[in-house]
Amino acid sequence: MPVLPTIGYGNMTPEDFKSKLLIANVDWIIDVRAEEKARISTYRPGLPLGGFLQPKFGYMWFRQLGNPFIPKKGASLEERHKEILKYRDWLLCGDGQEAFLDFQKRLLFITKSKVCLLCCEGKPIIDGLYNCHRAVLAEELCKILNRQISDLKCLLPWEVWHI
Repeated sequence: MPVLPTIGYGNMTPEDFKSKLLIANVDWIIDVRAEEKARISTYRPGLPLGGFLQPKFGYMWFRQLGNPFIPKKGASLEERHKEILKYRDWLLCGDGQEAFLDFQKRLLFITKSKVCLLCCEGKPIIDGLYNCHRAVLAEELCKILNRQISDLKCLLPWEVWHI
């Protein structure tokens, strides 16, 4: 079964982060954070995360897919979940739809390389509630990939794998 890995580097050492990517045999990191320099000083002060990952991994930043509905600091899991559901609506029907459609045009690239969606949150889903927008993004992307696979009469559906 093909998988779409996602990773959150929060609360990970740089060594653990790279190790997980290597174990998952990732070729490309697709950064879906709104701010590329957000919380990366642990990795290499002043250097965007893409610079830290290269040359081992390809790196692409899709700023347009970042979450414009950032939950307030200290928000409960339920509040975070509600904000991330707003992101899903924004992605599928709102102003984010254009960015998501642009991203979908690159699905051929995604299906030919082992890519991993990246954000900061270490746990994108907790007790069945969304804690990070990349979980929603990965799920919606897999739905599209599965529709394409279904059209091709392939029996292997895509699934999300949070590493």
